[in-house]
Amino acid sequence: MPRLDGIDVSHWDGTVDWSAVRGVESIQLVAAKATEGMGDRDPQFAANWAGMRAAGFSVRIAYHFATGDPPEEQAAWFAATIADAGGPLLAGEGVMVDIEPSPPLVGELPVAYLAELLAAIESSTGRTPLRYMGEYYPGAGDPALDRFPLWLPDYTMNGARPTTALAYAIWQWGGGEDGAFVPGIGAGSTHVDSDEVEDWPTVERLVQLVR
Repeated sequence: MPRLDGIDVSHWDGTVDWSAVRGVESIQLVAAKATEGMGDRDPQFAANWAGMRAAGFSVRIAYHFATGDPPEEQAAWFAATIADAGGPLLAGEGVMVDIEPSPPLVGELPVAYLAELLAAIESSTGRTPLRYMGEYYPGAGDPALDRFPLWLPDYTMNGARPTTALAYAIWQWGGGEDGAFVPGIGAGSTHVDSDEVEDWPTVERLVQLVR
């Protein structure tokens, strides 16, 4: 199994015991879904955000699931949701945009639109976002998106690192039934999305972490 530096959750993971997760020494990064499109809030986000802060993880990420809604409206909704859950982002906190095909989208979002959305979220949150984007997604390697570091989903059966020419800061090596078992999530008996950080300096810069 690859190294387990982080996990990412949503309401599908149920109520998380963040103090139990904190007991896993290797987990330094945690991420929670906040919003999707315009008007959809993850029902567990406020509880997850408060729990992540209280547990004292080094890096905490709020993430937004991209849709075809107007970029400025999505960005404002995401920022408002974070603020409602606990005020401005603190040192050690950052944002990510989850970019993947999902209903009601038909096909993929164009690169120009994604660049506009990522820039709008950067403006609304004060953080340069990571972009969660598979290599299969059209435009994943487009230079227009280069300044938004990549969080790469790539699942392998043998735990080998991705064979890709793309530079990435974080590798999600396990999703769904491929993820790790972690105390505090489903009593340690359900899988959770699992990540390995490949570029800590970039991640720390994005979350404005000062050591």
